[in-house]
Amino acid sequence: MSGVLRGSVLAILARTSRAAAPLLALSALVVALVSVLSVVVPRIQSDATTASVQVAVADPGAVVSVAVPLTGDDVVPRPLWDTTADTVEYVLGKVTDALPDAYGPPIATLVSRPLTAERIDYVATELRLAYLDGENAPQVRWVEGRKPRATAVAEDVVGTDAPIPPVEVALTRASADLLGVGLKDDIETAATGGGPVTVRVVGIFEPADAEDWGWSLVPSILEPLVVRGGDPRNAVVGLLSDESVPFARFAMPPLSLDPRYVARPEVGEVTVATAQRLADDVRALTAAPDAVDIPGVPTSLTTQADVVVQRSLDLAAEASARATVVLLGLLAAAGSLLGLAASVLARRRGAAVALARSRGASRLVLAGVAAGESVVVAVVGAAVAAGVVVWGFGFGAGAGAVGLGWVAPVLAAVLLPPVAVLVAVSSVEAPPSGAARSRSRRVQQALRAAAEVVVVALAVLATLTLRTRGDAAAAGTVGADLVVLGAAPLIAGACAVVALRLAPWLRRAAVATARRGVGAVPLLSSVRAGLGGVATVTILVSVAMTVLAAAEPLPGAGGAGGAGGAGDGAELDPVLAPFVDAATVTRTGVVGALITIALVAVVLVGIADRARRDRDGARARALGLTAERASRVAVLAAAVPVALAAAAGVATGLLAVVLVAPGVAVGPLMAWWAAVPVLAVVAAAVAWARPPRSSLASRLRAG
Repeated sequence: MSGVLRGSVLAILARTSRAAAPLLALSALVVALVSVLSVVVPRIQSDATTASVQVAVADPGAVVSVAVPLTGDDVVPRPLWDTTADTVEYVLGKVTDALPDAYGPPIATLVSRPLTAERIDYVATELRLAYLDGENAPQVRWVEGRKPRATAVAEDVVGTDAPIPPVEVALTRASADLLGVGLKDDIETAATGGGPVTVRVVGIFEPADAEDWGWSLVPSILEPLVVRGGDPRNAVVGLLSDESVPFARFAMPPLSLDPRYVARPEVGEVTVATAQRLADDVRALTAAPDAVDIPGVPTSLTTQADVVVQRSLDLAAEASARATVVLLGLLAAAGSLLGLAASVLARRRGAAVALARSRGASRLVLAGVAAGESVVVAVVGAAVAAGVVVWGFGFGAGAGAVGLGWVAPVLAAVLLPPVAVLVAVSSVEAPPSGAARSRSRRVQQALRAAAEVVVVALAVLATLTLRTRGDAAAAGTVGADLVVLGAAPLIAGACAVVALRLAPWLRRAAVATARRGVGAVPLLSSVRAGLGGVATVTILVSVAMTVLAAAEPLPGAGGAGGAGGAGDGAELDPVLAPFVDAATVTRTGVVGALITIALVAVVLVGIADRARRDRDGARARALGLTAERASRVAVLAAAVPVALAAAAGVATGLLAVVLVAPGVAVGPLMAWWAAVPVLAVVAAAVAWARPPRSSLASRLRAG
């Protein structure tokens, strides 16, 4: 092709691109919308998982408690273990080394068995002694008195007949008032299985931070427990220090102190990326024979951290699978819409393509120009999506959690226009004749039948697999999961295949019925009615996925509550709440996008058929039909096929709900969600089909 002809061809194509700028901009906006949702939905799910896991690890069940007995209490004569605090520090270091990285420093708690004190108002009173140590141990402020100290020297009491020295403790003001004691007062108590123990109050303290979780490890240490009725009693806890805890061990019977080393995860350090490793590490720790490596000392560990974290991760897998189901439905509808836009562009460029071919442009050149144009559209759409995501979430949004769903609309925007151009080129060229035409028709029919069989087979296999296995994603089989979780759009595709096969039959039946009537409006409407195959698929899939997305049950909800909420007034599980919020946001965004896609499809159909509609309307009026009757013909011819496609979409969506989300109640709310897209697309079709005031030029063309 010479330079002059090449310039002529490019000029022709450039003019068509400028004329099609609104449609190209519409395609770019569709790419941007779907890309934004494809990026934001995984990010929302990731943030919900992190929030849920952090709530789970803040639960008391996630605390790790290690029991390490104090050795040597059974030695006779009993020594005064003035190195108790050093032993506790040594065990704290060992426990810290054994804990997973997500756990903070442990707190050591040594709590005694109850000591029986003097009754208060005829109510039994018990006193426990407690020692807290560790980097995270709660701190105190001294209101009165001082810190407990040693009350004797080991040589003066061990192995002698000297009386057992008193044990100094500190109390809160509430505990001291309940016991009726002050500074330097002695409380005479008796140890179970032992002799008397004198407890001396030397300090009154208050917590530096009453909300510190360490205080919860020793109930009643800040506020005494007062029980009235049933088993009335008073329970008080006295605070020991490094110096006084050896005297508590000496004064009480052996093994009276219960040493435990308790740690909990650092909530802010646990994210969706580290949660599974945390659960695995805790599971391995609990499975070990000795949780902590202390030679000659048996240890035991108790925790539910792996259980609570794994539950949150299981809920995340369920929520992610359900979000993937609706997101794949959105991608399917968007791909259909982009295909419709490409076909509309190709049809509007039919004359320009034929002219370019007559001037020597090859199919490859035409497809290349269309590909370049579509790359620009895809880049603009992706850039807009990136800007929206960065504006809404900041740079790095979705890192580690963003899937590749945005690639699908971009690829569709790039690949579909060249294909549509090639199809248009084939349609405007002279068709083969004789045996070649028959052979070409058979090949086309065979390819269509093969494609339909593949779609139906995939829909059946995906549905059966999904019903058998469930919607939780299986690790290591991403491709299979995409097919299985894509069962809903595959079901919609299979129903679209059936609808396209039935469409000619329905049209012939409508024409035959109208011929038996007496009115011209039904006959002309049935003759003119009809949607293209791509338009039918787009409306059907978008409406079906709208119904499915609206009916998709919220995470953790039963079938009856799935369409309406996570429960019927019951308090929502805080571990589940982030997933419910994420699912609600996802549902709202995807449903809105799907309804928009259905409306845009109707608009594209109206744009594509505008010229034919004007010609048919002018001809109808030239044949004697009034403007009102011609308008009715146009409205019926446009609205009835759209309504049938939307109704088929509703039926397909309900079928997908039954097959993909069994147990969901199809009640009044479901009926409302099904009616919204149908009413919207039919209203749009009526609006586009209503003919404007006819011009003189259109009447002359009709005449």
